[in-house]
Amino acid sequence: MILVLAALPWELAGLRRRAGRRGWPMAWAVTGMGPQAAASGARRAVRQVRPSRVLGIGLCGGLAPFAAPGSLAVPEEVVAARGAPCALAPLAALSSAGRMLSVERPLATAAEKAQAHRMYQADWVDQEGYAWASVCQAEQVPLTLMRWVLDGPEEGLPTWRDLRSWSASLDLVRRAWQGFEALGEVGEAVLCKLL
Repeated sequence: MILVLAALPWELAGLRRRAGRRGWPMAWAVTGMGPQAAASGARRAVRQVRPSRVLGIGLCGGLAPFAAPGSLAVPEEVVAARGAPCALAPLAALSSAGRMLSVERPLATAAEKAQAHRMYQADWVDQEGYAWASVCQAEQVPLTLMRWVLDGPEEGLPTWRDLRSWSASLDLVRRAWQGFEALGEVGEAVLCKLL
């Protein structure tokens, strides 16, 4: 049994729809956003399902120059401000490389992203990956992260305090929906080789 984790329900939508059409035996869990919710949600799901493998999917931010919006991130390890790096399980169907940094709150500016890239030698940033990896490591279940890059290293996130940033919100929504569909398509190809 493969367990697919995501922070939010719509991050699962594309892959879940495709897997349902194929009748694949899979389990799905929404853990919630942020490290604490991700850890408790993943622990509950892993202990309930007892999967042979976990696939963590969703959106992330780019930190490295090559981590452009619309690209796929499949890191080989994940780090956080505290704790040792966690190795992630490779998949033959995807090439794994680079490092994901998990943070407590989103990195909202290009300057914050540049600093995180320098400090942690990380290529991407998310909020849940390290928590999921820590749970899977403790439960001895392999985890692969497959994230779609929503915002690049040079981009700041829109904020209600800056009216000029509001127009960027629409672009991010468009990119997010494209990402959910792309994750479904890539995930389906990966699962075809696993199931």
